[in-house]
Amino acid sequence: MKDRMPRKRINKNRKVALPVLNLDASGIDIGATEIYVAVPADRDPESVRMFATFTQDLNQLADWLQQCKIRTVAMESTGVYWIPLMQILEARGMEVYLVNAKHVKNVPGRRTDVSDCQWLQYLHSVGLLRASFRPAQNVCDAILEGKRDVWVLAALRDPRIRASHETIAKSLVGDYRREHLFTLRQSVDLYREYQKRIAACEEEMQVLMKDLDTKADPAAGLPAAKDSVKKCKVMPPVKAMALREEAYRILGVDLTTIPGISVLHVQTILAELGGDISKFRSAGAFSSWMGLCPDNDISGGKVLWSGTRKVKNRIAITLRMAAQSLQKSESALGDFYRRMRAKLGAPKAITAAAHKLARVVFHLLKTREAYNDGVFAQAEQKYRLRTESRLKAQARALGYALVPVVPGDTTERI
Repeated sequence: MKDRMPRKRINKNRKVALPVLNLDASGIDIGATEIYVAVPADRDPESVRMFATFTQDLNQLADWLQQCKIRTVAMESTGVYWIPLMQILEARGMEVYLVNAKHVKNVPGRRTDVSDCQWLQYLHSVGLLRASFRPAQNVCDAILEGKRDVWVLAALRDPRIRASHETIAKSLVGDYRREHLFTLRQSVDLYREYQKRIAACEEEMQVLMKDLDTKADPAAGLPAAKDSVKKCKVMPPVKAMALREEAYRILGVDLTTIPGISVLHVQTILAELGGDISKFRSAGAFSSWMGLCPDNDISGGKVLWSGTRKVKNRIAITLRMAAQSLQKSESALGDFYRRMRAKLGAPKAITAAAHKLARVVFHLLKTREAYNDGVFAQAEQKYRLRTESRLKAQARALGYALVPVVPGDTTERI
């Protein structure tokens, strides 16, 4: 038998150094509010820097790259955030590589924006990146003539915007290209056309709603509107109050008194049900129709699956949206949602709260009784007492005793 030649051991951990092809290469990781830039380590003591996304900051980014003598840049095509930076860098005479994120994402060990931009810089320096296709610069027209005073434009902002006047003026400093302005004109025209269509739909809805029977008791007055209706943000308050009164006339009960339910939610319920819930034998059947109640699949005495069914129902979507608004509600339903959120997580808590809202809506539509938060407050109080009893029992088992905290007492107890 011939002797086997000894095999040469291969060091799998040995790193292979690739030749650097682009000495003046930089890598940029682009985000919505922050941009991280990496240059070769010998160009600047701080080879990785972070910049904001305002035009002034983008110009500072380009100035720093020129100081570092960078000639070519690689960046990922993330959304539309790369467009203004690419235009500025190309205007400075730099070669910009717009690379596909899929080509560089499957690399282990990169978990931060800093390492992402360094990795792009390395791949670009060794020539492993391919630039995506983009129309040549001569295809785009020059910036339209005319002054655009950003301070005058900032003064026209919507009063609901919380950003300062200076921040808005800074964000309006942009590259007003002809193709961008054309797209803006198209968007504005479409927006106004949609507004006309929506107004036509609302007029038709008002005509149809007037034909529906009145279920409200003329002797019983309409309850006072809550602040979310008086100060409605999604529509003029006068329009919201009128819609609330019309829904009360048809349904016979004011559903906006339920925490989390707005006039738009009531409008959706009215449009889907028409105020008639006689086809549902119970609140459980009503919730099951929307896919909000628990369900399971049993075969051979074994539970194969349990959870809520995937049902596309407009009222279910509306109630889920209403359930999300209970996060900061000081009502008993708000306490229930926060308790379920801490116990089950946000998705299941939203479903549980939407299920409870569905039962409340069904009960009010069936009995035409006014919403009473005290019923749920009693249930929450009972839950509090059960929790307190359980904690006292656990404390006794460990040799401790629970002592109520007196307001204003800062004494530490062990």
